[in-house]
Amino acid sequence: MSREKNTKVINRIGALLKEYFPDTPIIGALGNHESFPRDRYLIKDASINRKFSNLWLYNLMTDQWQSFLPNVNISTEARISGSYSVLIQPGFRIISLNTNFCYKFNWWVMYKSNDPGNELRWLVRELLKAEDKREYVHIVAHIAPLYADCYEQWRHQFSRIVSRFSGTIRGQFYGHSHMTEVLLNYDVNDPKRPVGVQYLTPSNTPYHRLNPSYTLFYVDGNHPDSTRAVLDSDTYFLNLTAANAHDDVTWHLLYSARRDLSLRTLEAPDWHDLVRRMNKDPELTRKFHAYAVKMSDVLKDDCDRSCRRLLVCNMAESDRFLPRKCKN
Repeated sequence: MSREKNTKVINRIGALLKEYFPDTPIIGALGNHESFPRDRYLIKDASINRKFSNLWLYNLMTDQWQSFLPNVNISTEARISGSYSVLIQPGFRIISLNTNFCYKFNWWVMYKSNDPGNELRWLVRELLKAEDKREYVHIVAHIAPLYADCYEQWRHQFSRIVSRFSGTIRGQFYGHSHMTEVLLNYDVNDPKRPVGVQYLTPSNTPYHRLNPSYTLFYVDGNHPDSTRAVLDSDTYFLNLTAANAHDDVTWHLLYSARRDLSLRTLEAPDWHDLVRRMNKDPELTRKFHAYAVKMSDVLKDDCDRSCRRLLVCNMAESDRFLPRKCKN
């Protein structure tokens, strides 16, 4: 790839989104493949040659994001670091984070690992302003802060932020893993108390032996008493094996979160209860694994005891600085 090719692809995808979703507000976030070279996002350090700068990408993406939201002003931070904050409706703000600054394959992070990009500082300032104005916030990004590809120290600092602003942050939506996953934030001062849910949404790309998939989230809407909480979700998938065999593209409902996982709500305590139930019920864990891999042919490998343990433990102890929940 190159800057030119990446620019062409980004512009093409932007045009398709506007063609098929002309009246829908679209919130974008930077992934690890948009940069050139891939995975490389320069930290803020005056000693580094500017030829490595990502400003070309930040300007390109900011122009595209602004075109998706013509009636909303995107914060100037977008052209500086690839992160931005937008007030979508009165009392409801969305923050898009460039989490490539926590990415283990972004070699620049090794040069300066103390809040590279100054992103966490910026995030805290935005959340403080939102809290002061009594706004609810959703956070979107490509790489989930609790995902294994993020450096452990960065993960923990993000957990501290979620613990502090758990009453303000009402939704977190990420990607990158290509599967459908859920990771839980626990209070850093009371590690037994779940305070946040990170939804890793599935990809439309098959990646490696996976079916294309997408998730629809249902959120408390625009009314005076809205909490902006996630109320439910439906995940759909395309069976690639069947599609290739019969030359037919049909999307099927994979699962509905509350119904198929017996969740009272989609708040953090109820997801924590699911983890506890999965720990005692191998069949429930296999069911969740089937959803995670999107009913793909990889299911033929089944999910043995080690697989089930890994699935449950990843959900509950992604912040390795907190007491372990999976000692046994």
